[in-house]
Amino acid sequence: MQVGHADLAERAIKGLGAEVRMTSGSWHEPHIRESVDFGRAQHRKKFLERPRAVTDGPDLHRDPVWETRPMSEVAIRSVSPDQHDAVMHYFDMVAYADNPNWAKCFCCERIVDDYESRTKEQNRALRSDLIKSAKANGLVAYRLGRVVGWCHAAPKTELVTVPGDRNADVGAIVCFVVAPDQRRQGIATQLLDAALDHLRARGMRAAEAYPWLGEGDAARWVWSQYVGPLSMYVKAGFEVAEKHEDFCIVRKKL
Repeated sequence: MQVGHADLAERAIKGLGAEVRMTSGSWHEPHIRESVDFGRAQHRKKFLERPRAVTDGPDLHRDPVWETRPMSEVAIRSVSPDQHDAVMHYFDMVAYADNPNWAKCFCCERIVDDYESRTKEQNRALRSDLIKSAKANGLVAYRLGRVVGWCHAAPKTELVTVPGDRNADVGAIVCFVVAPDQRRQGIATQLLDAALDHLRARGMRAAEAYPWLGEGDAARWVWSQYVGPLSMYVKAGFEVAEKHEDFCIVRKKL
């Protein structure tokens, strides 16, 4: 139970009157009463004016926590066999937590020609095999040791269902999946930068992406913006190369 300053002061001076030795009836002498009253007042004043100790209660004047604890950094790695369990857990439990319509995907939509007829189990098995065999394309974002984001970037010749010509020296960025609690913190942008570096390292001379045109339905934002918003690509230096009915092809030289 917390005790207020005034209560502590009263306890601290409870026995002060006993320090003045009094004979029988001396309490009724005015100068004795005045001496004790003055002593109590002085003791109470010193107690209340002393520097506050930690045990006195919380310091309400400290800097806010969000100003003293900066956001932890994001680390991005190319997917590899040693990340298999972490990435598969991400797809199983995190990536589609608020978007069950995509729960069967496991980022297989662009690498098979029969996606609509495939099952979740088939896609999961394919994704698992690709990671284990070191044949998977993808960038994985980590924060505090946990996977918080994924980006699928690959040469167009290694993808199946992508628009435009399948030039051998052009790469495509086709998917972003950021954990629900990590969105709007710049993780997709960092994944995009890493994807460009990845494609450049693989000998690509240009990168493409396929964002939707128009503002879109806010209620379907998570469902539709897995390809990355057009504004993000424009900010990263992409230019609109082709416009189609509801999407466009953006391209950037590497």
